[in-house]
Amino acid sequence: MANSIPALVPRGRGHQFVVYGDSCSGVPGGPHERTFASVNAVVRRLQPQPEFILFLGDEIVGLTADARALRAQWSHWLDVEMAWLDRGMTPVWHTTSNHTTYDVMSEAVFREVLRLPENGPPQQVGLSYFVRRSDLLLVFVHTSWSGLGGALGGGLLYGPKSQCGLRYQLLGRCPARNDRPIGSASGFANGRR
Repeated sequence: MANSIPALVPRGRGHQFVVYGDSCSGVPGGPHERTFASVNAVVRRLQPQPEFILFLGDEIVGLTADARALRAQWSHWLDVEMAWLDRGMTPVWHTTSNHTTYDVMSEAVFREVLRLPENGPPQQVGLSYFVRRSDLLLVFVHTSWSGLGGALGGGLLYGPKSQCGLRYQLLGRCPARNDRPIGSASGFANGRR
């Protein structure tokens, strides 16, 4: 490809992928559409192309109580802004976020339009999930699930129910409850900055 950009590739065994997010787009002519298009233009020029893409949330502006408007944003994002990507060749895995999964309705739309793996906790099917690619395990956790109170009730990796859910998924058991983060979140590690 003319004007290509050499991609970073693993030395020896490994995986070559792209991580991006926070486009907050999905609205034709919206304020972020042009910026997102310029980022996508760079990703398109990578050679070799990534094996997969991790999109870490806020694909769309979201934050609407109107399910039809939310579906329209997703449709524009998937069918127009991401139309350049052959998702059969380069899968995209998404994380939930405050702009895309902020209540029960938006969680349902997220599941419906993205059709992600359904191997997470029963109540969070299509929201929390994992993907295996040979020796790589990717775990996607919906930390602000509406069933735990949403973004204001559960918080990012905080709260006994969030901890238990993640630990249960990873370890098959739920250790003693506490309210400390299970990992670094917003500069905090083990409950301390």
